[in-house]
Amino acid sequence: MQITTLHDGCGNISIMDSVITWDSFKHGARVKLSDYVHSEMNDGHLPLWKYMGFPAFVDLLNRSTLFFANPSLLMDVLEGTYPQGNYDKAKVEERKRSESYQFLSLPNRERLYRQAAAISCWTTWERENTGMWEIYSDVSTGIAIKTSLSSLANSFPSQIQKSIRAGCVTYMNYEESTINEGNQARPYFFKTPAYAHEREFRLYYSRLHLSNQIPEGVNYIREGVTLSVDLKILIEKIVCPPKADIWFIELVKLLVDNLGLECPVENSEVFRSDWKK
Repeated sequence: MQITTLHDGCGNISIMDSVITWDSFKHGARVKLSDYVHSEMNDGHLPLWKYMGFPAFVDLLNRSTLFFANPSLLMDVLEGTYPQGNYDKAKVEERKRSESYQFLSLPNRERLYRQAAAISCWTTWERENTGMWEIYSDVSTGIAIKTSLSSLANSFPSQIQKSIRAGCVTYMNYEESTINEGNQARPYFFKTPAYAHEREFRLYYSRLHLSNQIPEGVNYIREGVTLSVDLKILIEKIVCPPKADIWFIELVKLLVDNLGLECPVENSEVFRSDWKK
């Protein structure tokens, strides 16, 4: 098994991209969720958190769908782009081709893939993270959903699992690196070290299909894609924000109870002091 040493969002440096085992998945392999679900993993409890605003949380509960955003909506302007090494290689290859040879250039491939891509971002921190609250949610009226890799994977219908690629994000210097151009998903699992604090795990879905048939439970919208999920499998715990008022916490509990979800709704631990003696 070939091992590449890069730092990935799961806090490891070994990226194994051949056999689909738990170690290869946790250490950065980008695989189909269906491959993970149907393989023999010895441990599927990689902790995953998703921070969101209250409107997004209500939409998740109301529709039982997980939103995958188009890269244009994400913060990183390099999202889905190839590093400098790939562009240097592409320039050499272009000079070797005859003028009559038709091919899709690297910049054109980037644009095509970005239009079709949709991303769902999670973080692999073991516990709550104040930075994630402040950047991706709201410390007064936001929501954090706690789940695990196993629960996330199994919350999707089997026909959708086959269309999703998943893995930890690898952080690298774009000015000095080159990545494999083997598939359209690969650039979306790399980011600059400026985002390493996120320790990101992400799901990738593309609207580029070999057939025109859209799987059941998939809905294309202008901002991206929504995919059906089973909330009772997906959500292991809901955490209210550090500065939430009592009325907000009670509202969240009421929404969860009305849907018949059995997951706990907890207050944030960020400002807890009851552990002090």
